[in-house]
Amino acid sequence: MSEPQLPPGRLIVPVAPPSLVQHATLETGVHASPMLAEPVRVRRSRRFRWGLLFVPVVVAMVYFGVRAVGRSERALATEGAQSARVVVYELAKKGLVRLPIEPGTDVVRLVFHALSVKDPLSPQTHLARFQVTARGQLGERHDQLLVALPGSTDRVAPEDVGISAGDPVAANVDVHGLGSGELLLQLDDVQMSDGVLLRAYRRDELGNGDLLRRGAKVDDKRGEHLAKRAGEVDWIDIDDSEQTAILGARWRKVTATATNGSDLPVRALALAPLAPGAVSEVDERTTSILELRAGEKSAVVAHGKASVRGKAESDPLARLDATVRYEDGNVTTVSGRGEVVINVPEGETVGIEFEASAPTTVAVSATDPARLEPAERTTVYRTSAKQPAILRASSEPLVLRISARRPLRRDDTVSGVGAQLVSMALDARVEAPGSGTQLFRLRADRARSAFDRYDVRRSEEIPSDTAYFFLLVPPNGTATLTPADGALDLAFSELDPLAPPRVTDSGPPGAAPPSVRHIGTSGWPGFAARRPTNAASFPAELRHGVRIAPRFVPRLTVTPVDGTTFHVVRPRGMAERTVDERTFEPSTVRFEIDVVPGENITLPLRFISSAATTITARVDDGAPERKSLGICEYITSTRDIAVPAGETETRAALVLGDDLRAGKHVISFSVPPGVEAWVHAPWKKIPRKPHTPKAPHWVSGDLED
Repeated sequence: MSEPQLPPGRLIVPVAPPSLVQHATLETGVHASPMLAEPVRVRRSRRFRWGLLFVPVVVAMVYFGVRAVGRSERALATEGAQSARVVVYELAKKGLVRLPIEPGTDVVRLVFHALSVKDPLSPQTHLARFQVTARGQLGERHDQLLVALPGSTDRVAPEDVGISAGDPVAANVDVHGLGSGELLLQLDDVQMSDGVLLRAYRRDELGNGDLLRRGAKVDDKRGEHLAKRAGEVDWIDIDDSEQTAILGARWRKVTATATNGSDLPVRALALAPLAPGAVSEVDERTTSILELRAGEKSAVVAHGKASVRGKAESDPLARLDATVRYEDGNVTTVSGRGEVVINVPEGETVGIEFEASAPTTVAVSATDPARLEPAERTTVYRTSAKQPAILRASSEPLVLRISARRPLRRDDTVSGVGAQLVSMALDARVEAPGSGTQLFRLRADRARSAFDRYDVRRSEEIPSDTAYFFLLVPPNGTATLTPADGALDLAFSELDPLAPPRVTDSGPPGAAPPSVRHIGTSGWPGFAARRPTNAASFPAELRHGVRIAPRFVPRLTVTPVDGTTFHVVRPRGMAERTVDERTFEPSTVRFEIDVVPGENITLPLRFISSAATTITARVDDGAPERKSLGICEYITSTRDIAVPAGETETRAALVLGDDLRAGKHVISFSVPPGVEAWVHAPWKKIPRKPHTPKAPHWVSGDLED
C-alpha cells in the first residue's frame, strides 16, 4: 500500500523555541524553559528524515538560550541571592515616552537604571534630568524630575551581552485628581551614561474594608510578590507604613510606548536583593516623605541608638540642613548636598529638623523606624460665620480646650515663615440655664507653621501655628464658636475628670529646669478629643486632617509670682523637720491657699522622702472647684512628683490655674503606704498673740445711777 503523498512544496519542521523575554516569569524569577512543539506525526520515513536535518539547529538554539539564562543566574549566585527577572524599556537621551493614566490612578511609580551600551558603566553617580507632564481630563501638571542613578551594578545582570546597567532607583509621580489621560516623560540628559532603563507601575487605592481583608491574608511569600509588583525587592525590608501602602493599593505594571505609538526597545534584567548582612540605604526604612517649599521644615524625634537619614529625592543637588536639638538645650547643625545622616547615640533623644535650600521632596528614613516618633494626626473643622461649631455640655460642667489654626496659602509671601503674624478672632457664645447668654472674645496672633501640614497630598494650603483657648461651660450649657474674621480650623477636646495625674518636672534645688518642650507625643491623656455636636453639618470639604510634626521647642520660662502674695498658712501642731534651715511638714498636711480672681499661681515646693517614691499633689481633693463659666489660660489638675530616697531635696512647682473660683482652696499630698515624706512650702506662721486682760477705762457719755 503506497503512502499518501504531501502536497507539492509543503515542508513540516519543528517549531522554534519561544523568546526568553516573552516567557520570563517576572514576579517569581522562574525562567520558562524553551519548549519544542511536538511535530505532527507522519507515516513516511522521508518526512522524519527531513526533520532530522533541523535537530542540530534546534539544539544550538536551546544551548545558547539556556547559556544566556545561566549567565545571568551565575552572576547573581555570587551574591547568594535568588534573582527576579524583569523587563524594562530602553530610553535614550532626548527620548520621549508615553504612559497612560487610567481612571482612578493615584501614583505612577517609575523605576530607573543607568545604562551603558558599549563601555562598562562608570561607578560614579549618574544624574538624570527628566521633564514630566501629566495631562488628564481634570487638569495638567508640569514638573522637572532629577534622579541620582547609582553607578553600582551589584544587583543587576543584563541578559544582553555587551551592555551594563546600574542598580535600580524608584521615584513616584503624583497624578491623583487628574482623571484619565497620559504621562509624558522626556529624558533631557543623563551624566556619563548612554540612557536609562525604565519600568513603570500604577497604583489605585483600595477601600478600608478591602485593606483589612487583604492584610489578614498576607504572609511573607505573598508580601514578596506584592512588593515586587510595587517595584520593591524585599517585603521584610519595607517598614509597616510602606507595607500598608502596598496592601492598601493595587499595583499594576504600565506599558510604555513612544509618542508616535510605536514600541520601545525592550531589555531583560535579572535583579537580586542585597546580600545578607550588607549595609545600605535599602536597609533603612522610610518613615515619611514630605514636600518642602521655601521656609518649610520636616521634623522628627529620634531615640538612640539609631541612624536617621534625610534625602532630597526630587532634587539631589539641593542643600539639606538638619538642625539637631538636644534635651539639655544644645543645638547643632549638619549640612550636606542632597542628603544628611545623623547618628543618635544609645540612650539619647533628639529632635531633628530638615530644611532644603530649594523646593524638593524630603524622605526621612532610619535603620530602626521604631525609634522615630511618627507625626500625629488630628481632625479639624473649618468654621466660618456661616458654619459655626456648636458644643453642648452634659449634666456635668464641661472644660473645653479649643485648638485654633488659620488656613493660609502656601504661595502667599505675606504669610510666609518669618513674615508678620496673622490674627485669629473667635467669638464664643455660651448659653446656660439660669445664667442667660454670655459672649467671650478669644483673640490670638500666630505665624505660619513651619512644621505642620494638612493631610492632603500636595496641598496648596498650610496651617498657622496653633492657638489654644480654654472655655468653661456650665452643666447643660451650649457653646457656639463663630470666627469673627475669615475661616478658622478648630479642633476640640474635653477634660476627663478621671484622667491620671499629670507628671510635673522635678529635680534637685539649683538644677536648671528642662530647656526644651516635647511637641507631638501623646503626652498627658487628660484631654480627650471630641467632635462638635453639629459635626454632621460639616460636609467632607470642611473636615481636614492636620499632621502635627513631633519636635523639640524651647521651653518658655514661667516666672513664679512673688511668694509674698500667696504665703500658705502653716498648720499648728505638726511633727515638723528642719533641713538646711527650712521647715518641712509631713506629707499628711492639708493647707489652705487664697486664690485671687484671674490669677495663675506657680507654687514652689520642696520634698524629701525616706524612699524613692512618687508624691501626688491634689487641689480640693482632686476635684478642683472651678469657675462655673468663663475663659481661662491654665487648667488646674492633679500632679505627680518623683522624689528620690534620702535627705536630698527635690524641687517642683504646683500650678494653680485661673480656672479656679476665687477664695480658699485646699492642697493635699499622698504617698504609697509605708513611705514617709515631707513637704516645704512658702509657709506663713500664724501669729500667737498672748492673752492680756484689758485695763479698766471709762466709756464716754452720761451715766445713770
